[in-house]
Amino acid sequence: MDGEAARDMATTEGGSTYSYHPARELSTFLREQDGRKFNNQSDLYLLPSDHGEFQRLAKQHHAITLCMGLTPCPEVINELLGPEKHTDPNSPPTILDLGCGSGIWALEMAQKYPHVNVLGIDIAPVGVDTSTIPSNCKFEIADINLGLSQYHNRFDVVQARCITGGMSNYKAMMLDAEACLKPSGVIIFIDGDTRFYLEDNVTLAPVAVDADEPGGPIEGSYFHRIAREVRQSSHYQGCDIEGSEQAMDLGLWDHPLIDPTTAYVGGLFTPIGTWASSSNPDQDQSLKRAGSLMQQDVRRLIPSWYPLLKLHGIPEDRYATWTKRAEEQLDETKYHMSFHWKLTWGRRYAEPKPVSTEGGEAQADSSAASTGLAQASSSQPAHATTENTRDFQPLQLRESKEDAQRVAALRVEVGNALPVCMVTRLRATKGLDKSTDGHAHSSEDA
Repeated sequence: MDGEAARDMATTEGGSTYSYHPARELSTFLREQDGRKFNNQSDLYLLPSDHGEFQRLAKQHHAITLCMGLTPCPEVINELLGPEKHTDPNSPPTILDLGCGSGIWALEMAQKYPHVNVLGIDIAPVGVDTSTIPSNCKFEIADINLGLSQYHNRFDVVQARCITGGMSNYKAMMLDAEACLKPSGVIIFIDGDTRFYLEDNVTLAPVAVDADEPGGPIEGSYFHRIAREVRQSSHYQGCDIEGSEQAMDLGLWDHPLIDPTTAYVGGLFTPIGTWASSSNPDQDQSLKRAGSLMQQDVRRLIPSWYPLLKLHGIPEDRYATWTKRAEEQLDETKYHMSFHWKLTWGRRYAEPKPVSTEGGEAQADSSAASTGLAQASSSQPAHATTENTRDFQPLQLRESKEDAQRVAALRVEVGNALPVCMVTRLRATKGLDKSTDGHAHSSEDA
């Protein structure tokens, strides 16, 4: 991290937070391992926190924005943050970025909405020169797992993007984050799927299995294989992977603070490589640029994953072979794969949710007008909607709980058909993971 910085600690009911100030180093929040820097505040999140990782996250961010924009619901964001609706300089709109990583999304939102105050929090220092942070943007260090009560009822927009790898209880985090909203505020959750899909965005890419493994050899994607091992290792590390997947798939329709008429679930597919195309030249260019960025992102991600897999028994020589083969397949564009991002968002009730006099919750009015909210628009960015069904369409939205559950059930079914991971078999040999039939099972099979 460039420049010197220091930390002021404020202990609250929700835990400790640290604000950045240009005075002393924040190196106390980092540790070094295998030539990389990692946070030293949590044993759950084991991706690096250094310049190389921030460069990777920047590529990932730009690929997402090329396919979706800064948010999946721009009309709602503009309604909440528009300067014409906020004329009191003493009470500006506010944005909270949970797990802000490199800080790039918070910085771009602060630049797009200069009249808005933006706060980004993460478990490690962001990769930004503190002298260049705009006056309406601030960063703090905090562990979301310790609670967010110090941020409750303060924000018009809250985003939590790609934080599953550091969460011990994802559903609890969601409810806590939703309490950070002001009335009518919108919350957006975005997280990566550990399954990778072929170009129809439905069929799973095959997972490679080596010749010396049970059921092998199976020809398939070595990147998908590595990602599967990472998913299982994260599960064994204590991350709430299954809870995150289920909560994201089910959406916010049943969350007590969220107006169900404003809830959406969706999927964003960012191609890995330049194979995706559109008959619209501008859309085609955006897709190819996003695919190139995701290909670069994936190549940097693969070595970043090894410290976690090493911890759970994957031999270095095996991982080196997987890495080499994955990189060769990426270079050859052997599989037309996409990175799938799960999305869900909704708005807090404008008024407290009514409670019946009989002690139960009153039935929520199905009309958005009953809460004074404009329902979130289902419109997609221009490059995500085409008349030609053969064109790659990155953004897919589901506007009902039933439709979201149907798609979620299908993904669980196909996910259970994937090969059992090596980390699961290694644990079984140590007596750590065996079902009653004596066979190792992945957490998806459980």
